[in-house]
Amino acid sequence: MDNLKNAIASNNRQLIWQISTNVASSLRLTLQLRDISTVEEAGSFSFDELSQILIPDDVVVDTSLIAIKTTGNGNCLYNATSLGLAGNETYAENLRLLCAAEIFLNAQAYTSHEALITDDNFGMCLSANAERAFTTNQDRVKALECEALNTCTISPRPTWSNLIHLIALPNVIHRPVYSMYPSNTGFPYRHVFNRLYTPFEECNSAKPLYILWSVDGALPHENFTPNHFVFLKEGSQNSQTENHTACTTDHEETLTASHKHGDNTRRKDKTRRSTIDDFFRPKKNKPVIEDEQIQAAVDLSSNAGIIPDTQQCDSTIISTKVSSTDNLKTPLSLSSFETPHQPKEFKFRKRAFGKDKIRFSSVPATMFLARQGLPIRGADNDKDSNFYQLNNLRCQEDPKFKEWLQRKTDRYTSPEIQNEIISIMSDQVVRSLATEIRQSNFFAILADETTDISNRQQLVVCLRWIDDHLQAHEDLIDLYKVDNTQAATIAESIKDVLVGLNVNIGNCRGQTYDGASAMAGRKSGVQQRIKEIEPKALYNHCHGHLLNLACADNIKKNESLSSAMDTAYEITKLVKKSPNRDTHLEKNCKDAATDLDRPNSKKSINLKFFFGSSLAEVLLRNADNLSKTLQCKDLSAAESKSIAQKTVQTLKSLRDDECFNLFWENVIMKSRRKSVEEPVLPRKRRMPSRLETGTATAEFHSTPKDFYRQKYYQAVDHIVQAITDRFEQEDFTIYLNTEQVLLKCIKGVDFSDEFKIVCQFYKEDLHEANLQCQLRLFATIFESATPREDIVLANIITFIRGLTQRERVLLSEVVTVLKLVLVLPATNATSERSFSTLRHIKTYLRSTMKQDRLNDLMVLHVHKTRTDNLDLKSIAEEFAFKEYRKNIFGKFQ
Repeated sequence: MDNLKNAIASNNRQLIWQISTNVASSLRLTLQLRDISTVEEAGSFSFDELSQILIPDDVVVDTSLIAIKTTGNGNCLYNATSLGLAGNETYAENLRLLCAAEIFLNAQAYTSHEALITDDNFGMCLSANAERAFTTNQDRVKALECEALNTCTISPRPTWSNLIHLIALPNVIHRPVYSMYPSNTGFPYRHVFNRLYTPFEECNSAKPLYILWSVDGALPHENFTPNHFVFLKEGSQNSQTENHTACTTDHEETLTASHKHGDNTRRKDKTRRSTIDDFFRPKKNKPVIEDEQIQAAVDLSSNAGIIPDTQQCDSTIISTKVSSTDNLKTPLSLSSFETPHQPKEFKFRKRAFGKDKIRFSSVPATMFLARQGLPIRGADNDKDSNFYQLNNLRCQEDPKFKEWLQRKTDRYTSPEIQNEIISIMSDQVVRSLATEIRQSNFFAILADETTDISNRQQLVVCLRWIDDHLQAHEDLIDLYKVDNTQAATIAESIKDVLVGLNVNIGNCRGQTYDGASAMAGRKSGVQQRIKEIEPKALYNHCHGHLLNLACADNIKKNESLSSAMDTAYEITKLVKKSPNRDTHLEKNCKDAATDLDRPNSKKSINLKFFFGSSLAEVLLRNADNLSKTLQCKDLSAAESKSIAQKTVQTLKSLRDDECFNLFWENVIMKSRRKSVEEPVLPRKRRMPSRLETGTATAEFHSTPKDFYRQKYYQAVDHIVQAITDRFEQEDFTIYLNTEQVLLKCIKGVDFSDEFKIVCQFYKEDLHEANLQCQLRLFATIFESATPREDIVLANIITFIRGLTQRERVLLSEVVTVLKLVLVLPATNATSERSFSTLRHIKTYLRSTMKQDRLNDLMVLHVHKTRTDNLDLKSIAEEFAFKEYRKNIFGKFQ
């Protein structure tokens, strides 16, 4: 199943076809084309009493049907199918695999299926993730491919099946499947769920397989919502009666035993004593009207130009009383909005938006608070909340709004309404981001993990993409709560985020994480798992983390630096942990500021500490300057490497006698103005004889300056070597070759070796012949004030940005190469900034915030510009166009 999931994620149709063909062949040989009528293992079947009651009686079949108990583990549809084919649930996983492959390979055919013509029907047949993908871009094929990927998810629990799986099932098993949905449930689209589905091609067996939409557990007390599939076995009426009688007898015996002993069974039975007849029986004092009478009234009122209301029809038309013995055979009424074949037309009043705009006047307040990351609701009293007070300010300007805000009901300001509006705004922001990312062709993944104030592990997923103007964008996409930080969990979470965006992971061309083994592991890390799906997703260790590690290596290797930094850390901890010491130190610093030039005769500071602190300041100041530059959002990995090399050159320039003499004089001058000891040589210590390897005389430094010169050179050499080694990465070779193709082309240097490597690696992204032709053209028209031998990548980017749109089309392959260079991010700083936003939104006072609300608020607060550009009317329309709100708000004009 994992192989099929990876094949679907990478859009490898050949591998999907191969896997499904092998599984199908093995399954057919095992079953030997067994028919449902040959499965006579009645002794191994268990009778499902609840599902037996749910079998609709308006479906005409040749024989009676017996509900067989099916395991409800998220795989119930395929368990029921396996029961019908083989008499057991052994082949459920193979059927799930074949169904996923069938939906993916024939997605185009299912988009035009007769039962899924309307968008409403199509949306109902999908899971939540696939329906979200369909709502985002209205692409049915992409939604079905997303559904196929979700079908492959079996850990930690298999994803539930939907109508689309039932429609695809006949093509998997090559026989019709009769989908049965209980009657009298008031479901307006029952005609889609209660019908016979046949394969696209003719099949040998015309006998259908019966599958019932049922419930696992007990009947709900309110609306009927199926959550289980059950296999219906054909059998005689006698066998059905016997099974039902046996189950009834067992039930009576259980009740008798519980009555005698007074155990928990009797108490559980008291919670629900009603039958299925009571569940579907119309409410008391509500007469049931025949369909012919209501339809006549509807036709009469329609001819008069009046849109009828069913409740008024119930009260005006002569009603028929219903006795207490009515059961499932009660004729359907118009109040159920269905007929056995098709639903009746829904008609709602057309209301202008202007009449109901007062209901949405609180949307701007919600948007403002979400954008600023401010709390919306109060702790106990709602009148003390930011939301109420912000709306209260508007009451002074709008009396109608004040009147509406003082109403007790129908204000649409409840926490549930606020969450829904916030979710709509967040979805619109993410939807616009997803559209632009898909249009940019290539993207890179940034991810990091942190722990929030509630001690929950949160995975931040960001994407980097390049627009048509070659501007880099790094955007927060999702905040994903994970159960653990294992590589498999993080990789699956990232893939799930991409599926929700309907972004193809095959367009991923870069990854940037920290150096943790779970993220950067070469065998089973996240970067390797992504590479198994898309090999061109080059991994780049965050350059900010690399610089930090390089500085840490330098400090550990140099005794003067490590001693000075450890001492400074202990002093800082001693002062900052005590408010009294901190205040006292601040006063002493103010007093000492006026006495800087006055020499102090008391020597209390060790020169070794003072020298190490001064040397650390010189070296780490250069590193700090590099660190700030690396945190720029639009900085690519290539530009980052170039900046790091310039910093290394600057540090190398410090390694000469002139720079050391200047540094030493500065240290001695400052030490004389402060309480620092005079420089002295340490005591001469000979190396132990057991460690000596020669007979030469041991050498010692003649002056303190020579002693500290050695320490100075060691520190400079260590930091230069550490930065150089850390910034050399395995995947960076391909990346540098791509950059060198452009640079050497402009400089007029031979780049044939780099060109072959790049074209071989990106063979699906680049057209080799066109690229070679366009590179010659690019070298000819390139213009820059900088001499060609000194050209860097920034000059090429500036030149391409200055071209017109048509000129970029002329150099389309060159622009593609430049995008491949720019798409790889230098650092993971965007994810780190998201952590700061998380700590700002989810504080200890808001620690009980739900994950969905937290994610929505994060998106709106981070993407402030996109939040400002949201259309309030579109938000109101999406809120009001819910199916159950149409009759309240009507249609917008």
